[in-house]
Amino acid sequence: MKKNILRQAVDGEDVFGVYLSIPSPTMVEICKFAGFDYVRLDMEHSLYSPSEIRECLRTAHALELPAWVRVSSLSNITALLDMGATGIIVPDIKSKKQVKEAVEMVKYAPVGARGMMPSGRTLRFGLDPIAPVIETANDEICLVVQIESLEALNDIDEILSVEGLDMVSMGKQDMSQSLGIAGQGGHPRVVEAENLQIQKTIAAGKYPAPLVTSLARMKAFREMGVHNFTIGYDVALMIGAFSDLLKKHKEC
Repeated sequence: MKKNILRQAVDGEDVFGVYLSIPSPTMVEICKFAGFDYVRLDMEHSLYSPSEIRECLRTAHALELPAWVRVSSLSNITALLDMGATGIIVPDIKSKKQVKEAVEMVKYAPVGARGMMPSGRTLRFGLDPIAPVIETANDEICLVVQIESLEALNDIDEILSVEGLDMVSMGKQDMSQSLGIAGQGGHPRVVEAENLQIQKTIAAGKYPAPLVTSLARMKAFREMGVHNFTIGYDVALMIGAFSDLLKKHKEC
């Protein structure tokens, strides 16, 4: 499996993903068949059981579809990576110290101290040797952090200085709350904050991983040098499509 397919963005090739909050392997399959380059499984705002996240990751691996997991804490990162997650998204990062803690969990030495499991699923339960995996894992497994507060934005240079951090995105709604304009994720001040985050991220040699809310915004991102786009949430896409379908038939 080409775990680091998202590195294509570094070479200027656009890649597209989607957030999944419905804990179903079928949703993972649909995203693959629809042509998405990766999925983000959202364990922060959605309730995935251990068995559900396991089956979603197993399905993604079987389909050779990179799968990042947005966690609610650092406590289950080791198990998620051993099960086959190809990226970890850590929300609400506020300091360099927090990034370093995440790196410790996601990256092997000498960058971090990720726990080793020679008989884990990603090693075919011990049939594959662990040494070759260690040599490439730090480049293949992405660590993404989310900037979601004014505190984090003010400390972004320190946050971006941490070795082992790969990608950065912004939680626009949480940022709006931090800026005193809660619920206004499209407010010019939030847009300005996200633009600054993207510019700083690129300048630091890291890669932006924004959530895109409009075609106009995607074009603006691309002009800034962004090539990795998460373009929606499953539930929002579904309710939009269902509502439009029902409206069209009612008006017919």
